[in-house]
Amino acid sequence: MQNRWKKDASGEDVVEVTRVGAGLLEDPLLNKGSGFPVDERCALGLEGLLPPHVSTWEEQIQRSYGNYLKKTTDLERHVFLTSLQDRNETLFYGLIQAHIKEMMPIIYTPVVGEACRQYSHLYRRPRGFVELSRSGRLEVMLSMCPTAPWK
Repeated sequence: MQNRWKKDASGEDVVEVTRVGAGLLEDPLLNKGSGFPVDERCALGLEGLLPPHVSTWEEQIQRSYGNYLKKTTDLERHVFLTSLQDRNETLFYGLIQAHIKEMMPIIYTPVVGEACRQYSHLYRRPRGFVELSRSGRLEVMLSMCPTAPWK
């Protein structure tokens, strides 16, 4: 069953989720990390799975940016941002938006080129990668991509 957008009683857009507990935290599109309020933690089976402090959006951005700044190379910063995207896509885009000029070279050229060259050494989680030597299987490779927007 897919997650569904709907309106709540006040007319706000909400997402009806079908995952709970650790499964919810493993979904980067739904995971709010430490931003889940207490009532949602209870309702979604997240009690004990998150730090006790409920973080504001600003706190999450600040904490993520502080961790980003601790990285000593552009490639380490790229790996950090990719890992963040794998955990919490909303926070990833929020952090990028807050620091767009600084981070654009890290998530795009030139750093992403080096990340592609070192993909086998940096691999953490399947996001999709096209091997030129296997270009005859491009359609198959694209169909397997777990983050494909058309799925």
